[in-house]
Amino acid sequence: MELKDINILLAKHFVNETSPAEEIEVQAWIIQNKEEYLRLRIAWADVNTTALEHPYDPSNAWDTISNKLHLEKKPIYLHNWSIAAAAILIMSFCGFWYYFLNTVTAQTLTGEVKHVQLYDGSIVTLNENSSIAYKRRYFGKREINLKGEGFFEVKRDEEHPFVVDSDSLKVTVLGTSFYIKNSEKHKNVTVITGKVQVEVEHKSPLILLPGQAVELENGVPIRKEIMANQLAWKTNTLIFNNMSLQQVFETLQKHYNIQIRITNPPKKWCTLTSEFKDLTIEQVLKELELLFGLKYSIVDNEIFITALNCKNE
Repeated sequence: MELKDINILLAKHFVNETSPAEEIEVQAWIIQNKEEYLRLRIAWADVNTTALEHPYDPSNAWDTISNKLHLEKKPIYLHNWSIAAAAILIMSFCGFWYYFLNTVTAQTLTGEVKHVQLYDGSIVTLNENSSIAYKRRYFGKREINLKGEGFFEVKRDEEHPFVVDSDSLKVTVLGTSFYIKNSEKHKNVTVITGKVQVEVEHKSPLILLPGQAVELENGVPIRKEIMANQLAWKTNTLIFNNMSLQQVFETLQKHYNIQIRITNPPKKWCTLTSEFKDLTIEQVLKELELLFGLKYSIVDNEIFITALNCKNE
């Protein structure tokens, strides 16, 4: 069924002027388009309310819409349904622009990781306590506003650059994957694939290639090496390569959002080379128990380590 046909039938439906055959068509359409029908129904109720306060000429409205649809001009008598049709077409047009130009916000809570797919196929993975704001559709640059931490997998589109604004950081790409962290203590951009341009207020732009990172220190961009387990929150994989247990415990605290307290820290920390993928903190502790004779207890969100045997001590 063509759009203009269903609009006319819906208009007649709203003012109770459909024939039995037309009403069957309308009900069939409603079954397939429940959300759209509800939106128009609510909008029609709003129009009926405001029309009493702001009357308009339905003849002129219908003529305008008919011209845009290239309808055949012929003498007609205005019925209630034709007035409704004009209103619905106007509502649909306005609703279209409101829907696509409206800003959408996605956010995460503590301990939550969320994947957001944009209309162009790009995917944003948000770490906990983070948010993005974006338009449903773009007619120029693909602009995103980020607060917190996000990993971006951007579909290549040379005609529509992908721009992420995050306070004093501005990142522009064509198609790549990269990570941004914007917190009170740390502001960091890390490139995994492709190439990005990083702009900082009052500073010359920097170009980053795969494996490169930049971090703001007192407002000055400094090139850095990629930190170990920087994306563990996204991959749910922890990799330790000859890392001291002291650093391991610090990483576990951050990754699992826990506190680890050690009763008698060793004078010389032993090291760990291992990989933990999709493991709970309890499973990780069991692994460490086998490797280092770890003795521990868990109370609420705290882990108390009472014994630790470093074989390479």
